[in-house]
Amino acid sequence: MAEVLGRPFLAYLFDQLLEADLRQVVLSTGYAADSVEDYFGASYGGLRLTYSREREPLGTAGAVRLAWTHLEASSALVLNGDSYVDVDLGHFLTWSTGQVVDATLVSAKVDDLSRYGALKLSADGLVQGFEEKRADSGKRSGWINAGVYHLRSSVVDTIPKLGPSSLERDVFPKLVPGQMAALKRETGFIDIGTPESYREAEEFFAERGRVDGVA
Repeated sequence: MAEVLGRPFLAYLFDQLLEADLRQVVLSTGYAADSVEDYFGASYGGLRLTYSREREPLGTAGAVRLAWTHLEASSALVLNGDSYVDVDLGHFLTWSTGQVVDATLVSAKVDDLSRYGALKLSADGLVQGFEEKRADSGKRSGWINAGVYHLRSSVVDTIPKLGPSSLERDVFPKLVPGQMAALKRETGFIDIGTPESYREAEEFFAERGRVDGVA
């Protein structure tokens, strides 16, 4: 709900989903869940919004598992709520359905890996492993997990039904090597996880003409 150019950050993600002709969104909420529901309500433009509220913190994987109970689908697009990658989500989904793997992600190239950690990728785009972020490694560029996934229900079925768990630490490492592919894009990426990156968000979206939205 953090505002960027007078709009909640989530609105930019919703605009991106609308551009990909998607129509149903399940929002995983926890802290300040009422604020999100009161602001957006049951719809945004052509998107139908459903809320999956965590009564206790479930981690990224636990949240996906709970949200999946609101869906009747064999696969779904999953987005982090605090980051944005400038990618055509419709193209990503079309590309993903042609991959013979259980999960795919968007990989963005960044100039400084120290905040994110790196993806280890094969020549044909399969994810080989995940390198933890290292603040002492010096500034170097590379490919990161941009927080955009296409997951099959078979992946979600492996997530424990009780307690917290993490996509990044508990689920994805079991898919490599061999069952996770990455779409590489040298494109704009931003997260608002630090005060510095949050301050950069206004310039990021203004440069892309996303001040007023599409809804």
